[in-house]
Amino acid sequence: MVQLDLLVKLIISGRVQGVFFRRFVNIEANKLGISGFVRNLYSGGVEVQAFHHDRSTLEKFVNKCRQGSFGSNITNIKQDWINVKDKEFLFSEFKIERTI
Repeated sequence: MVQLDLLVKLIISGRVQGVFFRRFVNIEANKLGISGFVRNLYSGGVEVQAFHHDRSTLEKFVNKCRQGSFGSNITNIKQDWINVKDKEFLFSEFKIERTI
């Protein structure tokens, strides 16, 4: 049986830019050993892609994102959970990427 890892893609809406939200997400991901990235979107939201082998760890991370940084106000989180075959899709670290 092939072991599946998980990727969760988040689009987070609300007051999430200019409030150190990306830095907050980066810190929380590193605490949990999650790899992936966070970046601002020109639409005003934030995109997160987070990769880990344990769903409960990713769920904790999503809950942290829902809480947000000081000064942020999360109004919506769109979640897309994807099963990923071992070694097919890997991030080596969690980083803050440039705005798209």
